[in-house]
Amino acid sequence: MMSLGFSVEEDSDEAALVADTERLLAEYIREQESLIQVHHIALTQKVIRDLQIDPKLIYSLSPDTFEVLVCDRLSKMDFEVRRTGNVNQKDGGIDIVFWKDGPVPILGAAQAKHHRTREATTRAPEIRDFQGALGDEFQVGIVVTNTGFSADAKWFAEHRSTILRLRDGDELQRWIRDDFTRGLQQFDAQRTIELCPGVSIDVPWFK
Repeated sequence: MMSLGFSVEEDSDEAALVADTERLLAEYIREQESLIQVHHIALTQKVIRDLQIDPKLIYSLSPDTFEVLVCDRLSKMDFEVRRTGNVNQKDGGIDIVFWKDGPVPILGAAQAKHHRTREATTRAPEIRDFQGALGDEFQVGIVVTNTGFSADAKWFAEHRSTILRLRDGDELQRWIRDDFTRGLQQFDAQRTIELCPGVSIDVPWFK
């Protein structure tokens, strides 16, 4: 009978070696992800301390650091937060996804718009594009900028969207000071949903 050149025992040893390698690789990846997370936390804490001392430093942040800052502030509001990718990666117009469980679960999306100068503003076409990216998946969409919004952008958010909220540089500075009075936890109105004939419930409506 022709020999195949290996035994069942050798094949088993090779499978065990592959399994050990995969396990070690998975542990390494988890360790690196943990280190990256710790680095981001330390970096964000330093950035926040610096911005509390000198708010003008907000203009010198990189777009990537600005996104991490927005993530940190949303997390401070007790949301679970996940970035969709780095600033140079395609993200469909959505930079951050955030969510919270509870009696009324919340799934939201955020876009971080960083500008180098105070005079630059986020304009209506960008707000319209973000509104289109939200689709039917999210209950709330928020655009956060370090400057402001043009008049037409504000008008669009107020009159053409029921789920879109704008937070400008002044509001972000309050977030940096841990003042979340108008964060996403503040509900300014109620809406009534009829569950079935004669049975209705009041639920929060984002403002």
